Amino acid sequence: MAKRMRISDSRRQLLLQVVLVVVLLGATGLAGLTIRQIDRATEVPLGAPLRAATLELRLPEGWQVQSDSADEAAVVIAGSPRSEQPKRLLEVQHVANPRNLTPEEFLSVNGVLPRDYHQQFASGSPVAQLSMLPPMTVDGAPAMAVQGRRVITTAQGAIFIHEVFICSQAGGSLILLKLQAQQAQPFKSDQSDIRLAREVALSIRVVQGFAKP
Repeated sequence: MAKRMRISDSRRQLLLQVVLVVVLLGATGLAGLTIRQIDRATEVPLGAPLRAATLELRLPEGWQVQSDSADEAAVVIAGSPRSEQPKRLLEVQHVANPRNLTPEEFLSVNGVLPRDYHQQFASGSPVAQLSMLPPMTVDGAPAMAVQGRRVITTAQGAIFIHEVFICSQAGGSLILLKLQAQQAQPFKSDQSDIRLAREVALSIRVVQGFAKP
């Protein structure tokens, strides 16, 4: 009769640790593959440079574009096709800055950021959260970059909103880029949203200034 091999406690612990490491590496690899697949599915290529109001910039291919300008402000709005997920809305503002506001001061002005970022639930927990992104430049000027996450509850269920705000100050004016992504699942397109906002911001050039009062 064959004898049963006895495994020492130390060897059993070592084997268990090896199994746990293999399982962890497999789970990490699967998570990384899933993230890359989501990124590829939500990436949006940019079109050729175009002139819109006082700006020249590149916008996502296939998006509907509107632009308007006045004496001291110009705005460019682009929206993703209804068939695309997540649903995205891009807005670029170019405004005169007679008060010489910094990007931080401009973003704190009432109405620039959605009210949800300033409100709180009755429990005291924030309705929405903002976090800083690495700084960058827009048309050669330093820019502040911020992302926000918030959730809106509707009769059809929760809508998860991810937003990117990029603001720069130069030449007596301010440029503000806002990208909003809406989806029914929690924040799956965050990284591609950030890349899209940064790519558009890097393409912006001011081609017409505002007349001094």
